Amino acid sequence: MIHWLFISLFLNIAIVKSELVEAKYNEIFPIVPNYVLNSTNTECVQHSVLYLENFQNYTKWAFQMWDASSKTPIAQMVADSINIGHFDECLTANAPFDTQHCLIDVKLTLEQPPKTNEETIFDSILTPTNRFRNVRNFYRNGICLPKSCDYMTLKNYLVTYFDNYSMNNEMNISYEVSFPPNACQVNEREEFDIYDILFCVVISVFVVLVIISSILQSYLNLKSNSFLGIIIQSFSLKHTVVNDLLKTDENNLKYLHGLKVFSITWVIFGHGLALSHAGVIYDYRHSEGVYNYLLNYVVLRGDLWVDTFFIVSGLLLSYLSLCQFEKGKKLNPAMLVILRYLRLTPLYAIVVFFFATIYTKLGNGPLYHLILDDEKQTCRENWWLNLLYISNYVNTNRTCIPTSWFLPCDLHFFIIGVLIVKLINKNHQYGLLTLGIIAFTSMIASSVLTFINNWDGVVLFTIQLVQQPRNDTVFNERYNQSHLRIATYLVGIVLGYILYTQKNSNIQLNKRKSILFGTSAGLTLILLIVSSRLFYVSNFPYPFIAAIFAGFHRLIWAIAISVIIFCFEYGKLDTIKNLLSSYFLTILSKLTYAVYLVHPAYLLHIIGTQRVPYVEGDFALINRALQIILMSYIIAFFGYIMIEAPLRNIIKLTLYPPKDKKTSSFLNLTINGNDKNNTDVEKNRSSVTKC
Repeated sequence: MIHWLFISLFLNIAIVKSELVEAKYNEIFPIVPNYVLNSTNTECVQHSVLYLENFQNYTKWAFQMWDASSKTPIAQMVADSINIGHFDECLTANAPFDTQHCLIDVKLTLEQPPKTNEETIFDSILTPTNRFRNVRNFYRNGICLPKSCDYMTLKNYLVTYFDNYSMNNEMNISYEVSFPPNACQVNEREEFDIYDILFCVVISVFVVLVIISSILQSYLNLKSNSFLGIIIQSFSLKHTVVNDLLKTDENNLKYLHGLKVFSITWVIFGHGLALSHAGVIYDYRHSEGVYNYLLNYVVLRGDLWVDTFFIVSGLLLSYLSLCQFEKGKKLNPAMLVILRYLRLTPLYAIVVFFFATIYTKLGNGPLYHLILDDEKQTCRENWWLNLLYISNYVNTNRTCIPTSWFLPCDLHFFIIGVLIVKLINKNHQYGLLTLGIIAFTSMIASSVLTFINNWDGVVLFTIQLVQQPRNDTVFNERYNQSHLRIATYLVGIVLGYILYTQKNSNIQLNKRKSILFGTSAGLTLILLIVSSRLFYVSNFPYPFIAAIFAGFHRLIWAIAISVIIFCFEYGKLDTIKNLLSSYFLTILSKLTYAVYLVHPAYLLHIIGTQRVPYVEGDFALINRALQIILMSYIIAFFGYIMIEAPLRNIIKLTLYPPKDKKTSSFLNLTINGNDKNNTDVEKNRSSVTKC
């Protein structure tokens, strides 16, 4: 008997202790209620009371609502601050009223933490001073409640609820609750507006054109001697797939295809690592620790691989233009720019149109509208900035598709590059001097801005930046500004000039020199990547070094890439050159422009539809990146055969019919080549060894 009394007493004490432990935790992190009991919204109050009464009676639908709601925040010490609950269970609960799932943000502020010799929870939840550490004084809870509780009703109730907690807790913790209207989602289909319908009509027209043109071309074999014939030929799959995508030519620049594919792969790896932090992370300690390992900087500095595209573009513009001048052809700079605009814009406009319309209607999830509604709104407000290619200068904090900064830079560089190449052709000394002055001025300006504003030497891809890239000053005022990034493009122009002037020379690097120069250039690239670690040390104490690095490290990258290309062209790096020149990579390289445009949409879609925390790790990153790469290429393929290739061919055949051989090479320079997605040198182009 006494034995059972001791057991009973022990169990009672254990229960009391467990309740005290839970109560102690809830003193710091209060549970967000999934009901409203005090409001002028009588329907909401009635539904809330009905929910609580049925919960006490063990009714299934009431328990589903409770089960779908987050309770006490978990893993707060490792910054797993988003507790989304169960989104689908909430929206499918068989309640007598409609339900909604809401994500509520709660921020904690502690004025004076208790003094103690031991590390306490308050040391963790205070706002971190380390910018590479995610905040822990914030948590976001998903709750399931009646749909009748509208935004203002719920907000007013929760503000009052947490104000009471702020006044009555012993720790002097104050709580601030906030959430936007689109933090609440219901189980109903969104209606299409006129712009959504218009987008669907446009895409349907392209699909119909491809189907009809493919059928007519197969049976009628029409020639492109009329506008109708041009349309049918351009949209037929026989042309876009067989005669365009799968067609390759023998030339000495084929290794540039592999270089582009390699570069876009690392860019996507970097975006995959960065944008995953916009979702729900299982343990942020991994994210906070990635900066401590040098190998991770290969991904963190994926932005350097974007400069490789600028180098290739400058190279092709320079070399191919000089070849045209050598043949006595006159290139109209204004027409070149117009054709370049027509080359880049159609697919770009469709992607912007997609973001501004039906993108938010292609899925659902706890974070879907929180993330994508803002993207939609910015594109509806500022789409015209993208199509005018000034989005990296105007309203940069409201840019439609932040990763699209590359395109205005590319067009601005092309305009300046055309003028410089024309000047080089007239007088190469003045032309190269002008080029050098522009490049040096650009780099000095970047260094001066960095020094004056005490910026870091590189854009730091912290958790805060990748969650809100539009709010980062360095990203908006230095990273994506054309006049501060043109140096690498100009290096590409110089490389193209060197290859052009040496096309008839007998330069030949033996295998030893090729390996020496290639290895030295490769080690330089690696050194630039890992040296970025210096700026991920909190409060880097040498602003002058940061300024010099910011202004000139991309120049060093461009020179190293140029040395590698030179070794490919005149050296004996045959194994690597043949690998980069493979047929498979040649095909993939034609899709890289479309891949660059569409991969952010797919990545954000993954994050928005996320239901469970993402477990970070090296293999998890590789798995996600490969998934994004595969799906982006699949989507890009359809964009290429329906929009990009057909419209490019229509422009070419309309402005310069096949019989006009005199200007065909000129058109290929601006329509088919010199960009991220197509460095394929056509039949009427020449290899580096011969114009």
